[in-house]
Amino acid sequence: MTENIKINVTKKLIVKPENLFVATIKPLGNGALPRRLRGDMDHARRVGWRIIKDWTDSQMAILETQMVKIQEIFLPYAYDMQNQETFYEKLEKKKFQGLLLQNNSEVS
Repeated sequence: MTENIKINVTKKLIVKPENLFVATIKPLGNGALPRRLRGDMDHARRVGWRIIKDWTDSQMAILETQMVKIQEIFLPYAYDMQNQETFYEKLEKKKFQGLLLQNNSEVS
């Protein structure tokens, strides 16, 4: 018998418009991006949210086909409101200690 367990977890999907802004300036030289968008942080922000939306739609399609569990998609983005950090940020802060092999001697 399959048991459905519902857990309410806050998630935080992160958009970094500053990084997108820099990435959109580089293609200007070869004409890939119109000059009118140069220096447009609002455009970078909109593009960032559109990327998040498209990514989320894709992940939901994979979930609907039962290829993954929702935790496999969103676990890195689980947000600890008390410490104001995602699960991934917690792991990163601890340098992924205990998750990665330290040396080849640990390989069986």
